[in-house]
Amino acid sequence: MTQAAPNRRITPRTRRLAIAAAATLAATVWASVQDGDTAATTAPARPQHRSAAPAPASVLVASTTPTWPDVPQADSRPPWNNAAPQGLVAWGPAPPPPAPPPPPAPPPAASAPPQAPEFPYTLIGRLDDGQARALLTNRTRSFGAKVADVIDGIWRVDSVDADGVTLTWLPGGISRTLVFPSS
Repeated sequence: MTQAAPNRRITPRTRRLAIAAAATLAATVWASVQDGDTAATTAPARPQHRSAAPAPASVLVASTTPTWPDVPQADSRPPWNNAAPQGLVAWGPAPPPPAPPPPPAPPPAASAPPQAPEFPYTLIGRLDDGQARALLTNRTRSFGAKVADVIDGIWRVDSVDADGVTLTWLPGGISRTLVFPSS
C-alpha cells in the first residue's frame, strides 16, 4: 500500500519568500568572497611611481592602511577660556540641607463654647386667651408662639410669662430670654 503525497500547491507568497531567501543567501556568499579584497579597493588612490624595481611589501602594507588626520598634542592646543562665574556656581560646594519642617501646631486648648445666633424675630407682645402666646415678627412673617412650639426648626419656646419669653437654641442647648419692650 502506497500512500499518496498530499497535493501541495506553491502560493505566490511562498514563491516570494523563497526568492528573497535565495537573494539573501547569494548576497551573503558574495560578501564573504569579497572580504579579502576590500582593503585594496577602499584605499585612497595614490599616484604610483613607475620604477623598474617592484615595491617592497612594507610599502604595500603602508599604502593600503587608512591614514588618520593628525591629532594635536596637548602642548599645541590653545588654552581654555576663563569660565563665566555663573558656570562655576555648579562646581561650588553643595548647598546646605533644607531646614526641618516646623513642629505641628499644638491642638487648641479648649474651644470656646458655641454661641447661639441672634434670634431672627422681635417680641412685640403677649396674647393670653386661656393659653399664653408670645407675638413675634420679622420682615416677612408675624405669628403667635405658645410653650413647646418649635420656631424655624432650631428654636423651642420654653415659657411665656409676664416678663418675657424663654427660648432654647436646639443645636447647642443654649437658653435665651427675650423681655417685653417697655412702654
